[in-house]
Amino acid sequence: MMAALFEGITLTDAERTAVDSIRAVYQPQMAELRSQGSGSRPQMRTLMQKETADLRGLLTSDQQSVFDKNRAAMEARMESQRQGGGTGGGGTGGGGKPPSGTN
Repeated sequence: MMAALFEGITLTDAERTAVDSIRAVYQPQMAELRSQGSGSRPQMRTLMQKETADLRGLLTSDQQSVFDKNRAAMEARMESQRQGGGTGGGGTGGGGKPPSGTN
């Protein structure tokens, strides 16, 4: 996910270090929420929004424009997948009809 947000953005060494520092703050919190199961989704969403805002805040205005486009594209892909119109990018089952001949 993070790579998709920074696609087309060249970060300086200082920006890369800042990104790594931000990720280091949020990763343990996200791991803890993941371990709590699906009931923690609202908290995970809030935490992800904070992390994204922190990451965006360290970028220049030109970089922020690219970041915002990447984020919008990523959200559109996720929404499409939620609506069942994924782009065939893998996945190992789940939704849909069961194979014919099964009860």
